[in-house]
Amino acid sequence: MLCYSQTDLSILSDTIDISQTKLLGESWSQVNKQASLAEALQRNTSLNYKNYGPGSIATLSLRGTSASHANVIWNNVPIENTMVGQMDFSLIPSYFIDEYKITLNNIESHNYPSLGIGGNVMFASKHNKTNSGWSINSLTERSSFNNYVQAASIQYSNTKWYFKQQAYFQDAQNNYPYTIEGTDSTAYLNHNHFSQQASLTELSYTANEKLNVKADVWFQQAERQLPPTSVQGVSLSSQSDDIIRATLNYKGLFKHWQVNQTIALTDEKIRFLDPINIVDNTSNFSRLFASNQLKWFGRFFDVFVNQSIALHKANIEKYENEIQEMRYSLNVGISKQWNKLGVKIQGIKNHNNQLKLPLSGSANIAYYLLSDISLNLEQSWRIREPSFNDLYWFPGGNPDLKAEKSRHSELSIAIVKPTSQFRISAYYKDTEDWILWYRPNQSFFWIPENIQEVTSRGLEFSHKLNLNVFTLSSEYTYTQSTFTKATQSPVITEGSQLWYIPKHAANIGLTGNLHQLGYGINHLFRSSSTGINKSIKAYHLTDIYLKYSYQLSKLSTTIKLTCNNLFDSQYEVIEFRPMPGRNYGISINLNL
Repeated sequence: MLCYSQTDLSILSDTIDISQTKLLGESWSQVNKQASLAEALQRNTSLNYKNYGPGSIATLSLRGTSASHANVIWNNVPIENTMVGQMDFSLIPSYFIDEYKITLNNIESHNYPSLGIGGNVMFASKHNKTNSGWSINSLTERSSFNNYVQAASIQYSNTKWYFKQQAYFQDAQNNYPYTIEGTDSTAYLNHNHFSQQASLTELSYTANEKLNVKADVWFQQAERQLPPTSVQGVSLSSQSDDIIRATLNYKGLFKHWQVNQTIALTDEKIRFLDPINIVDNTSNFSRLFASNQLKWFGRFFDVFVNQSIALHKANIEKYENEIQEMRYSLNVGISKQWNKLGVKIQGIKNHNNQLKLPLSGSANIAYYLLSDISLNLEQSWRIREPSFNDLYWFPGGNPDLKAEKSRHSELSIAIVKPTSQFRISAYYKDTEDWILWYRPNQSFFWIPENIQEVTSRGLEFSHKLNLNVFTLSSEYTYTQSTFTKATQSPVITEGSQLWYIPKHAANIGLTGNLHQLGYGINHLFRSSSTGINKSIKAYHLTDIYLKYSYQLSKLSTTIKLTCNNLFDSQYEVIEFRPMPGRNYGISINLNL
């Protein structure tokens, strides 16, 4: 007799656990570790990344929402920049990431202060004690357009202690050729140099199976030139980012209680230079964050409470004064699991000393139709607070903005068998008080207003087949995200699709291994989308790789050859921002 009561509600969550799935046919511990997180995920999933090009800003749009509607969380701590309200994924080295998930529904959201209107992007350093003693890793890559990556780590662990020191360096000219639109002429992207260096220190102590303390410190510095668009003559703009992130976490498991407490500090300094327009701006942003998560395992149901408090500070000459803001969140809920049925209800109250915020929450029902077929239904209410730039930018910021509010409904079915996995989801999302920046008639500057409503609905399909000789994985998403109001400024037609949101996205990958040889081929498709000034054409991309692995005593070596954009497609993700054509890379990964 099958015991359904041993299953967890989280199994039925609409979560993309990329650390467990296949990207370009490889596990997350192997895929594109030399690349940024944006590059690794944009090419190997059906997620909608808005990428201005290698080394330039890259953001994520989930289920037809904007980049500011995704909460970004590292080690249970929010890290998106509150000034702009979003995260630049090009500044996250994949080398530092052990676990990566995207949560789209609320089943697992009690671990975090709230769920973004689009969803939560979560990644973590796992402090994985797979091997006792010392181990060393080195990763080197050379690729087209004078791109060089060097990463290394040293790790030590025993039954109680874990230590890992990682370092990452990248330098790229990104001076790739592209075809000038409407002609057969070729131009080279200029003023596009990018470099970054980063270090991540991980330390943890495990007293026993029920008590763990860990600390992580992440330093990062990046310098990048901002290239001209394909219709722009010249650009001399540049940007530098200096970032420090530190977390301290305690986990305890008692007879009926589970405790998870975190304190964290984030400090960012961004300098933007534009000699042509005589601009030299420096912005400083910091966040002090603390959370206390409690879960009580009761006889009849479980209760969870998540409290968090965050103090934000921001200072830039475009604000009239230094901004200080206190945010508090209380998430309370209950969950219950019967043989085949699981139910979870939660309520979230966010408090902001600058804004009045409505209640949010969710209700989830998960049901096993059969031992390997599950059904999940959700109804949720979510909010998004305006960014500091929305509120305080001078001139133009609007301190009277309201929080965006969204109603979300979803139905999903999952089939999990020993050699295959299948999932299909349908969702409907209605967002009110959508914030848009626009320039009123006869005004010299732009202002934000709650002037729009957006309806997003779609279907998501994924399938993975694991056999001894190969792995085949596929994804397809249909996204219709439309404005429900017509406006004259900006010019928006009722029912029109949001900018840069393709209706169709697909991804298929095939990989295999033959003794010490490995291979993989991945193909993605994005349909056309609407830009601000022109349409973005549909495009196809095909990537391939070959690798060879061998063991010599305790030293394991993997040599990998890659070819991205095999058929040299000329394409754009953002208008007037050409992307690279066919390019090559070779990497050597050493483990001792």
